[in-house]
Order: sequence, then C-alpha cells, then structure tokens
Amino acid sequence: MDASRQLLQRLEELPPLPRNTMRLGQLVEDPTSTPLQLARVIEQDASLAARIMKLANSAYFAVSGGVDTLERAVCLLGFSTIHQIALCLQSMQILGNAGAAPPESIVTHALEVATASQLLAERLAKPMPQRFFTAGLLHDIGRLALFVLEPEKGQQWQRTAPESEQRLELERETFGIDHQTAGNMLAGRWKYPEPLAVAIGNHHAPDCGCGHSDIVLVISVADNWIRQLVQNGVPGTEWKPRADVAQAAGLPESPDEQFTTTFELRMAETSTDWT
Repeated sequence: MDASRQLLQRLEELPPLPRNTMRLGQLVEDPTSTPLQLARVIEQDASLAARIMKLANSAYFAVSGGVDTLERAVCLLGFSTIHQIALCLQSMQILGNAGAAPPESIVTHALEVATASQLLAERLAKPMPQRFFTAGLLHDIGRLALFVLEPEKGQQWQRTAPESEQRLELERETFGIDHQTAGNMLAGRWKYPEPLAVAIGNHHAPDCGCGHSDIVLVISVADNWIRQLVQNGVPGTEWKPRADVAQAAGLPESPDEQFTTTFELRMAETSTDWT
C-alpha cells in the first residue's frame, strides 16, 4: 500500500463524532425541537457547555445582565450555531487525541479566516453569518489532520513550502494528498452539513461548480485576504489577489480599510473567546 493510501486509511480510522454531537444535529433538523431539548443534550458534555456559555457571554453578543442558563444560550446563539460549535470542538478534540499537536500558526490562521469570513458575510448581508465563521474555522481541518498524523512530513512541508498558492502542489508531493482532500474525507466521516463540507473541500477551487457557491466564495476570499494582510510584506511571500473570485463574491480583490479596521477589533475578541 502506498503512502497516500495509508494516510487515507488512517483518516478513515479516526473516531466518529460523539453521540451527543450527532444528536444535536438531529435536533437541529427537527422543526419541533425546543431550546430545552438542545440544552439537555449539551449539559451532558461539560467542556461543550462551558464553551457555549463563554461564547454567549462574550463581547460579540454583549447581553445585558449576562446569560446564566444553557437554554437561554441556545435561544441567543441559535440551533445551527450551537451545532456548529459542537462540530468544531469535537473535531478538534479528536484530532488533538490522535497524534502530535499542530503548529500554532495553523490554528491562528484558522481563527483569522473564521473572523474574516464572518465579517465578509455580514458585509454581504448573508443570512446566519455565524455559519461562515464555522466554515472558516474548519476550512483547513484537513491540514490539521495531516500535521497531526504525519508530524515529520508536516515539518518538512512547513520548512520548504513557499508562501504562495504553490503550497498546495508541494503539499500533494509531501503527503500524497492535499488538505482539501483530507478535509473532504473528514467532513464525510463526521457527517458535516453539506455547505460546510463543500467549503472545506473546495475553498482553493471555488469555481468547482459543486453548489453552495456563496459560502465557498466567501471562505476563498477570506483565506486570500488574510494571506495578503498577514503574509505579504514578509520576505519570500507572494500572495496575489484572486480578482475573479473576489468579483464573483461581490467583493474587492484586496482587503480595504473598512475590513482591516474591523478585522483587528473583531480578531481580538475572537482570540479571547476561542482560546
């Protein structure tokens, strides 16, 4: 069996998401579900309950008097957001238990793209902009998995990969697959909602014609904007604007002052809420 097939098999052998997370997904799809039902499932997982309460009481929501019950937190955040938070936390926990810790730079980039994605969704008046945050947070879940399962190859890739779009090709050469392929497999394994799975598997190819173009385009632009904003100006980096993708999304090709100012403020809040 070649190295790429072995890696794909190891991805397939990662544990499924916990039963509670799957139950939340079922409740979200059931129009008769109540906030109390979701709260009862959430309270069975202390770490998930704590994170949801922290987010509900974060500066982003700024609820007067605070949120003191899970049921109220569910009402505030919404069913879909609650489910997506659970997906994020449980996915990260499974990978955290599977092998070596990923580089901090990958985790930081995920938070940056998540924050940027939600800001762009709000700017474009997309419904439920929090779902774009989740897609941004998990867009590189495949890369996290590659680093966790193959830490030595991950270090090799990080040392040699150029800060440009050529990184994807070198990733295939190093691991045998790229992080979009790995992420798409995990999204299927963990039964992610289809829009989230499509964004994870196609954010470097938003013209794939695979549906859910709104979320795929926004994640792709957010990823590129963050690379331009954070990486460009550093010697050896070359992240060019993707004008065609930005135009299709209805956005400028590079981050403007409106975005940059708001991003810095929101990112400070995001770092506090998610770390």
